Amino acid sequence: MLAKANLDALEEIEADIERKYIVEHNIVNADGTTPTRIFCIDDDATFEKVNAETAELPEMKANFKEILEARDLLDEAENGLVAYGLSIAPAKERAVLEKAAAANYTTRCKLIDMTLKLDASTVR
Repeated sequence: MLAKANLDALEEIEADIERKYIVEHNIVNADGTTPTRIFCIDDDATFEKVNAETAELPEMKANFKEILEARDLLDEAENGLVAYGLSIAPAKERAVLEKAAAANYTTRCKLIDMTLKLDASTVR
């Protein structure tokens, strides 16, 4: 949960940097609305320009590096939860769940969620 919260916080910082850049440079879409994120910019040329310029901002580079590290930590934590959840499942169900968790993102998410909800004090 800490790894997920950390990643969410870093992604919010990224969104704040983008919003600040958009407001400071008075970027608006053709319909007069101010985009909330870079990917919300309608004009392709403006999008490419803004995307390239924000990618070069030192604070964006530093934050993106931290986001990549946070994603790796989250992957490790999720893999650990999946492994633990599978380790306590009965053998027949484990075989089915291992295949499904490896091939199906939704199954993997449900397995992680169920493992987080598990009362581990009831497991030997």
